[in-house]
Amino acid sequence: MLISSFCLSEETIILSLKDAVKCAIENSVEAKIARATVESAKQRIYQANSQLLPRVALEAESGYEKKEGIESYWVDLSGERIEVFMTPSSPWRNDLILSLKQRLYSGGEITGKIKQAKIQKEYLEYEEGLVEQKLVFLVTKLYWELKKAILHIEIISKKVEYFNKMREKAKKRLELGSISEMELREAEARLTQAEDTLFQLKAEREYFEGKLANLLNVKGYPKIVPIDEPEIKPLEMDISFAINNALVNNIKLKQQEVTISEKKVALLLAKSARYPKVELSGELNYLGIADAYRKSWDNLKKEDWKIGMNLAYTFYDGNFIQRRIEEENINREIAKDEYEMTKREIIQEIKETFQSIQKIEGRYQRLSKSISLAKENLEISCLQHRMGNITEDEVEKREIELSETETYLMEVKIGREIAKAELNKLMGIKRR
Repeated sequence: MLISSFCLSEETIILSLKDAVKCAIENSVEAKIARATVESAKQRIYQANSQLLPRVALEAESGYEKKEGIESYWVDLSGERIEVFMTPSSPWRNDLILSLKQRLYSGGEITGKIKQAKIQKEYLEYEEGLVEQKLVFLVTKLYWELKKAILHIEIISKKVEYFNKMREKAKKRLELGSISEMELREAEARLTQAEDTLFQLKAEREYFEGKLANLLNVKGYPKIVPIDEPEIKPLEMDISFAINNALVNNIKLKQQEVTISEKKVALLLAKSARYPKVELSGELNYLGIADAYRKSWDNLKKEDWKIGMNLAYTFYDGNFIQRRIEEENINREIAKDEYEMTKREIIQEIKETFQSIQKIEGRYQRLSKSISLAKENLEISCLQHRMGNITEDEVEKREIELSETETYLMEVKIGREIAKAELNKLMGIKRR
């Protein structure tokens, strides 16, 4: 109900990350195409299996054949040459042929094509997995980037209000002659800078909202409000576990393993051309000839039938088969090398992601201490304000500093969520 309601909304969407991922996978055109491609591959498997079955065909031919001239020939009869005229044949002719063909031996060609079709389906299933995985990661990243932009807008909005108040006070003090005009210009510059930052952040929010709405396939220009909160939880794994898990479950690696299998089958298919092909074939022919169309069908009679074996073997082809075998061997080696190269890239990416997560966790610890200090400063400022030692503006400034530090801490948490999503993608973990 939530998915259907917010997918039709064009105003405000209150959205959790789980619902965002689910909606993107269900509504993405790219995901639909990937699923349809897998269904198409299933049909190719049925087609390949059908080559094991016999082919039974019925062929019918019906027509009118009229000879313009009367054919004749000469014969010798009692020493005389006599011209004999042939009786014109009946013009209506019907042929009915029932044929049967069954492949008995193909040198592994048919079974190889069946295996190839199954492998191609498996490859496309992994392709579908990659499409979904890409969607999950993009939605997750955009979701948290949007959350971060909203948080920054909130803190900068507070700054704009504060600097605007400071500018108005500076104007009054300038009128009273208690400050110089330079101080007013500085207050106006701080306000202008904060307003410019706020404008850029609002544009950034609109950008992330548009990208996320496009992935969710939502029409219009809705306001998206992410409700999930980022968390910092310790990783329940070390880098060795992550690498081993990725080498087993990474979807791209599994897809390349399927590619290697497909290349092996392609090599077997190339070798199958060396072997003879044996086929069982048979025909049953009926023929009807008459001078009237309906009578020609009534005269339809069995004319002949035949059944036998057909053997085909290529003795010489200019080394075509051998060259094809060598080509498939090379393609198989290329697939193996690409697989090893992808493994190295994944291992390196996991190491870099782990380092990024460790840096984020270190920054989180430092910012947590900063928040404690900012809270203490705010409490001291409130006490000093009650005692009349500082103004209310100073207290408000401390409140903004605390909010700013809390926003930076939230930004660190969001950075870790994105890094964790990258790690999940490398490890082949799906989040639904």
